[in-house]
Amino acid sequence: MKSKAKLGNVTTCDYTIDEAIHAIVGYAFGTVDPSVPWSSSNPYAFAWHSYDTVLQDAGHNVSASDVLASTGLNSNIGSKVMLRLIALLENTNPLPDLTSTPHFWELDASALAKEPGGGHAEQALWDWHRLLTSLDGVAGAVMSKVVHHRHPTVMPLWDSKVAMAYKEKGVWASMHADLNENESFFVELEQRFEFYRRNYQAGDGVEVLRLRLLDILVWGERSKKRSEMEDLGKKCIASS
Repeated sequence: MKSKAKLGNVTTCDYTIDEAIHAIVGYAFGTVDPSVPWSSSNPYAFAWHSYDTVLQDAGHNVSASDVLASTGLNSNIGSKVMLRLIALLENTNPLPDLTSTPHFWELDASALAKEPGGGHAEQALWDWHRLLTSLDGVAGAVMSKVVHHRHPTVMPLWDSKVAMAYKEKGVWASMHADLNENESFFVELEQRFEFYRRNYQAGDGVEVLRLRLLDILVWGERSKKRSEMEDLGKKCIASS
C-alpha cells in the first residue's frame, strides 16, 4: 500500500495515510465542540451530513433531490436558480446517461482533457456540463455538486478552493491522474474509513469513495481547514 499521496499540480497537498484518515473522519464526524455530545447546539462541523448522506433515493438519474442536496455543500444557489435547474431536469428527455459509465478513474484521460464526441463513455460528463451550465447562475462548481450527488463514482467535485490546486484547463484529466497515480492510497483510505464508519459510528451515513476523498483532502488543504479536520478526526478515533 502507498503510504503517502501528493495531490494537485499547481499547488500540491501532501498527505500520509494516517493524516488523510484523520482528516476524513474529522470531516465526516467531527462536531463544533468535540468535548460534548452531538446535538442541535453542537452540530457537525463540516458538510458530510448535509450533502453526502441526505436526499438519497432509488432513482437512476439526476433529479430535484440532487439540486436540493447541493445546497448542503454550499452551492449558494437561490430559489430562482434552483427552480431553473429543476425545470431543466424535468423537461429534458433524455438526460445524459451516466448509469453505465465506468468509474471516473477508469475513463480515458485524453477524453477528459478534451471533449471526445459521441460514442465515447466520457462524453456524458461533458454533456452534463454543457446542459447545466447553459443556465444563468450555474457554473461548473454547482453542476459538479448536483451531478456528483447522484453519481459519486463518475462526476468529480470541484469548487474555487479545489481549483487552486489544479490548472484551469484539464482539471478533470489532472484529477484522473492523481487518482490513478495514488490508487493504492485511495483504496486503503476507502477501506479504513468504511471500517471506522461501520464499527465505530454504527454504520452512520454512506461510504466515502475516492472522488469525494480527493475533493475533501484538497479542499481541506486549500481552505486552511486541514488542521481542524485532522484534530477532530484524532479526537473521534480516540474516543471510539
